[in-house]
Amino acid sequence: MNRRRELVAWIALCAATVLSRVLVAPGVLYDWDAANYAHAMRDFDVAMHQPHPPGYLLYVLLLRALSVLPGEVTPFIALNALFSCAVLWLLAELARRHATAGLGYLCALAFAVCPPFWHQGAATTIYVTECLCSVLAARAAFALCDGRISGERAALWFGLVVALRPSGALTLGPLMLTALYLARLPLRALLRGVGLFVATVLLWLVPTVLLSGGLERYRRASSALGHWQLDLGSAFGHASLAEVLPRLRRLLLFLLDATNLLLLLALASGVVLLVTWLRRRRQAQPSAAPAAAAAEDAPSSSSRRDALLVLAWLLPPATIYGLHHLPKSGYVLTIVPALYMLCAWLCQHAIWPRGDSTARPRRALRVVSAALLALFLLLNGYGFVAAVPHELLVHHDARIALPSRVLLSGDYGVYALRYRTYAQRSMRRVLAKIKRDDVVVFLMGAHELHRLASYACPDCWLVASSIDHGCYTCNQAACGKRLDFGAFQNRVLRRPHRRTWALETKISAGKDGLYLERARRTLFIGARGAKRVVVVTACPPCGVSLGEGVKDLGALHIGAGFRARALRIVAP
Repeated sequence: MNRRRELVAWIALCAATVLSRVLVAPGVLYDWDAANYAHAMRDFDVAMHQPHPPGYLLYVLLLRALSVLPGEVTPFIALNALFSCAVLWLLAELARRHATAGLGYLCALAFAVCPPFWHQGAATTIYVTECLCSVLAARAAFALCDGRISGERAALWFGLVVALRPSGALTLGPLMLTALYLARLPLRALLRGVGLFVATVLLWLVPTVLLSGGLERYRRASSALGHWQLDLGSAFGHASLAEVLPRLRRLLLFLLDATNLLLLLALASGVVLLVTWLRRRRQAQPSAAPAAAAAEDAPSSSSRRDALLVLAWLLPPATIYGLHHLPKSGYVLTIVPALYMLCAWLCQHAIWPRGDSTARPRRALRVVSAALLALFLLLNGYGFVAAVPHELLVHHDARIALPSRVLLSGDYGVYALRYRTYAQRSMRRVLAKIKRDDVVVFLMGAHELHRLASYACPDCWLVASSIDHGCYTCNQAACGKRLDFGAFQNRVLRRPHRRTWALETKISAGKDGLYLERARRTLFIGARGAKRVVVVTACPPCGVSLGEGVKDLGALHIGAGFRARALRIVAP
């Protein structure tokens, strides 16, 4: 395509990408991690999981820069929209390197409606940023091996990747090291590049440690997070094969959700390439020079180098997610761009013999590819608007209006966004009924709610009956270890607007505060100025027994899905 048509096409694609994210974005924070980043915009402290370790200083700074825009979630959605457009352009450039400009654009067009990419772009999550880091690292790696950028410049790009997403040092580090090995840089250039990379990392790591209260405090928080993840069934911990297999199956399902019909296109192209190669080998004359035939069929050094880079891009994150940690589908956005690029390469070499775009194309495969791509766009677009999350169907949650025609799908789309944020929106109705000096006790299993509530109402006493990642002793308790209540008492007294973890059952009042009791253990809340306690439970409601100094004032009307009871503290 000519430059003018290409520019118009890219403007249209970017505009459609931004609108498709903005129009379906929920008006509340999506999950626990989003609340961590929102807290970090106010007060950066990794030890308090604002945000969680290892800390995302550059990402938080970008959010703060966009916080001038009105709205609680606007900085997240605006950043996701900008990064989504950057991902599409970088992916098209990668596909163009291995195919043509037209196929590169079609690859970006298909990726724009990739279910997890679309879903995460409309939610207040960091996974679009993770996808950007993936394609940015791949772009720098291929450019370094091609000699189009220097080692120093590649080191700066790799440093930017780790600054945006520090976990990229694990998932994308092998790709960076492979690119450095294949580039065969002189020793002096290699040392300069390593020095620049280390300096770039220190540029965000040192302020992160200082803002978190020092190295020891930062180390304790990071170590607690690492041990907690190992206890969640990691193959690198003490997990058995039976605990790892469900994660591997979930990884495979996430990848199938992301590729769906494009997988058929890639398989068809692969079969055509295999048949063509076998036919060429069969038609080779026995009298022909074997060395020439072998040289023609043998892959070039650049092809072997590209294959190594793609493997270094795919295998390490797939191994980490499959064996160690895969809580959400957004993590696979590190891997999926490589699969889309491979699909473009297969189509290029299958449609045009020997990958030569000037040769006569195989028209039948070209028509089939165009039909599959059009069907991919239509089905993914329709599915995103009309699909109902699998979890919603399993639990038959009648609180959300179901469409008359249900399309079975993964947990992506408009209804998934509505379902995942239903509790958050209901919680806002609860918080609208409370007063600043109330003590609000959440007795339900949705552990992210009180973290989100503490952001919405930073001056209220917010307590919850489930784990809080803000103090990792809670997570250790959730894994079966002993819970130390003294630490929570001190934390509550020191920073009263950051509620951590509490218990349901008996609530009583004393001279100097509120007490929550269960199993002969007591948690003290120093809410001396509080006159009322609001206990919020999910439907069906949890039972609450009242101790001395507390009087029941009746139910608060807060809408469907949750129930709230008001209690008055009457102790002297």
